[in-house]
Amino acid sequence: MATITTFSTLKSAVASWLDRDDMSASGGPIDVMIELAEDKIYRELRLRFMEASTSPAIASGVVPIPSDFLELKQANITQSGNVQRKLEPRSNEWIYSAYPDRAASGLPKYIAQEGDNFAFGPYPDTGYTVNLRYYARPAALSTSNETNWLTTNASDLLLNETLLQSIGYLGSDERAAYWKAERDRAMEQIERQQGRERYGDEQTLRMIQG
Repeated sequence: MATITTFSTLKSAVASWLDRDDMSASGGPIDVMIELAEDKIYRELRLRFMEASTSPAIASGVVPIPSDFLELKQANITQSGNVQRKLEPRSNEWIYSAYPDRAASGLPKYIAQEGDNFAFGPYPDTGYTVNLRYYARPAALSTSNETNWLTTNASDLLLNETLLQSIGYLGSDERAAYWKAERDRAMEQIERQQGRERYGDEQTLRMIQG
């Protein structure tokens, strides 16, 4: 079996594991399984390569949520003199309850998701710049996007999650428990590796994890 380094070699490996040569057409079942596998991975893991940033200006009291947005990591607002204030995340309902007057009120302290936008409380009194750091959904693997961090660093995770997704198409498989165990093992190892990179040695990581 070829080493998994690209979207195409991942497709070949999946077809080989499943012993199916009729599922690899462009847009076919294996493509869909890989897409579902990526969706699952990106819902569960928060990895350094997924971090992104943007600095929009507030207009009409809001800023748009980036199209690739998964989860907010940190938000700061730029005051006069380029001083940064950290914005505290709150629910949209909380914002509207605490700050029902949705007219120019002052420098925001809180941020909330409101549909396709971020809203603020208090309602901003000018077009402040908001510095967003967030987790972004990477572009899907495809024939025009053959590689990403996962194909380079976590091909075992990609393979086993994709094989698990095949159950919905092909039905039960006696190897599912093995695929799941390998998927879970890969996820745990990746999370521990990312934790060491962020926080240092194993003892430090254990302290952070409680």
